[in-house]
Amino acid sequence: MRPPRSRFSRLSRRSLLHTLTVGGTAGLAGCLDSLPRRDPPATPYPEEVPRSDGAGYTHTRRSGNRVADWRGDITEAAAFDVNVPGTPVWVAGTAIDFGQREVRSQWAVALEDGSVRGYYVTDDGVESAEIGPDRLDGPPVVSSVAPRLLTHPESSPYTSPIPCRKQLVTVGDDGVVVFQEITAEYDLVHPDHWLDKPRRVFDVNALPDARIVSSRRTVCLFGDATDEYGHGALGDSLEGGSIVAIDTDDWMVSRFSPPEGTVFEGTAPIVTWLDRDPAQLVATASDAQDGARVVAIDTDTGAIRSGPPVGTGNRWRHTLAVDSFGPNGEEEIAAVRTPHIGGVAEFYRPTDNALELVATDNGGYQSHVLGSRNLDGGLSGTFSDGNQALLLVPTRDRTELAFLRRVSSGVERYETLPIGGKLTTNIAGANEDATIAAGSEGRVRFWVGQR
Repeated sequence: MRPPRSRFSRLSRRSLLHTLTVGGTAGLAGCLDSLPRRDPPATPYPEEVPRSDGAGYTHTRRSGNRVADWRGDITEAAAFDVNVPGTPVWVAGTAIDFGQREVRSQWAVALEDGSVRGYYVTDDGVESAEIGPDRLDGPPVVSSVAPRLLTHPESSPYTSPIPCRKQLVTVGDDGVVVFQEITAEYDLVHPDHWLDKPRRVFDVNALPDARIVSSRRTVCLFGDATDEYGHGALGDSLEGGSIVAIDTDDWMVSRFSPPEGTVFEGTAPIVTWLDRDPAQLVATASDAQDGARVVAIDTDTGAIRSGPPVGTGNRWRHTLAVDSFGPNGEEEIAAVRTPHIGGVAEFYRPTDNALELVATDNGGYQSHVLGSRNLDGGLSGTFSDGNQALLLVPTRDRTELAFLRRVSSGVERYETLPIGGKLTTNIAGANEDATIAAGSEGRVRFWVGQR
């Protein structure tokens, strides 16, 4: 059953660094009719001083926003290939400083057989590196403090944990969210040292492949799994009935519902501010009659702004990133409409009450493979000179990466770079390092820019 709509207290740009708070009163203007839904907090344990939450994700940023740390012209980047013994399916990287040698970033490449390979990017190229564990079920999350992947023994095989304020947070097989206390960076990458420490468990009926995203103090994910839509384009028939937000300050749980009659069709929302101070949760909402549309949910009022639906059921929109895509640097949402049957790049700009579709191109981009759980097939970044963000997506045959730029007349292709084969992985950037990576059969290609 679909959870009720909720109403939420004001969330400023500054306060998102601390929490997605819940509150409000029945008389608050612009609010929805129902009161906020709050689940009781789990058994508390004493607060600790937060530790660094740095890590490398297949979706690049912990907010779920696929934005690369890149400055400069992509055409001037050096490209390096590494051979791998099989088909790569995931890549993830993060800047790292061991204090001993010039290593810019650390990367993990997960292969189809479950094995994992490690690599260092240096100013001189890419070299093999030891990274553990050497096998993994879900997408990799790379530690920024050790040659290690972040893992949790209770994680669903389709997802991975994230660090958040001296805790490791994951989605379990049974739809629960587990917060495991850790006391040091050493414990973060050595699970045997913290399994007996205090933990919190929240039963939110999470998607088995839900990817947890976060602000500084709040984690968000798709919960209240439902099979009422049944499209099955993203690996199974389950979709999100709500966005669940868990505040790690007061341990309140709040739920944001999609538009009436729709479900959230994806693996994670994007946490962003978009055009206004209260934080926005950006996602794809779909139904059997009209298909998918891009939505932005205001965490202050719970109000939903929506773009136009596709108009036909079982037609998906791939919401990819929020960045300064506009010709004059305006914040816009980038998506690919029907990536399985045409792949049209779209850009949305928020208005007071809606998301306006302001630009489209002629199509020809496949940011997602039908039936795959890999939704990280796009990336944004300032890949040309200047401050305007470009959208990076695979071409229809998935052998090249196209860099799309917004112009006053619509969308133009700025550059196209060969992958070296047919794309089999996500496209990822390394946190705090100007490196992006993508894999094809037997190979991973790294593009390394100037720091």
